[in-house]
Amino acid sequence: MQTNTETAAAQLNGARQHPLPLCVTADLGFLINYAVQGDIRPQDLVDALSVHFTRMLQGYVVDPARFREMLDDTDSVISGSFVLRYIEGATEWAEGDLDIYIDRTSVKEVKEVLEAEHYVSETPVQQHWNYGHAAGSIREVIKFKKLGTSRSIDVIVSRNKLSIFPIADFWGTQVMNFMTGSSICIAYPQTLNCVAFLVPRRSTDWKVPFLIGKYQWRGYEFRELNGEELGKVRYFGDKYCLCLPLRQGRVTIARGPLVDTVVWKL
Repeated sequence: MQTNTETAAAQLNGARQHPLPLCVTADLGFLINYAVQGDIRPQDLVDALSVHFTRMLQGYVVDPARFREMLDDTDSVISGSFVLRYIEGATEWAEGDLDIYIDRTSVKEVKEVLEAEHYVSETPVQQHWNYGHAAGSIREVIKFKKLGTSRSIDVIVSRNKLSIFPIADFWGTQVMNFMTGSSICIAYPQTLNCVAFLVPRRSTDWKVPFLIGKYQWRGYEFRELNGEELGKVRYFGDKYCLCLPLRQGRVTIARGPLVDTVVWKL
């Protein structure tokens, strides 16, 4: 029998029957239960998810609305710990850098928005060693610091015109997620129950042991690869993903090359 949370996720996710992660924030879980009971409309739940996104972005930018529009206008995405904190409500995690993945043609537009938010780029701009596990798909990493604060944003520039190209090269499944300005896509929903799988051929970078330890401290258990979707050609937005809207009137994720061209196989 499906739980209220699972039923609500199935309603939001159309034909896909993946459960929304049970470690979602208490407030959002409360809203999900109310949505199932009919006390809150699904569109109101989407609004709540959107508000939660905006609140988290306020820790980095003064104008989250403009920032979200920039993400959608440039087909850029947020990935990394920010996405996991968003879904899990992990308030005890340190708020680290915000990682934005962009295509190689959008550097100017993204830089203009960040400069308007009083971020300045550091030198050197190329910092591949910090992302060795996906260096083959990354052209450069531009680090931005916000003047007068400890806030920083890493802009990871793809080698091609697809912002999510590097995410398919990640070393572990628990971080293969991204947020656009109006949606979220989770490639391996089961990992959000604090279970993660390593990708052996991508996990030889010197920094990976440190990253494993960091996520173990956060409560993740690393297991051997298993599951129906493993060993199959995957793409973001396929039937194994969990995709949810974060804004009214928008598709869950952009169609076309952003989701159909980037493929991987574990």
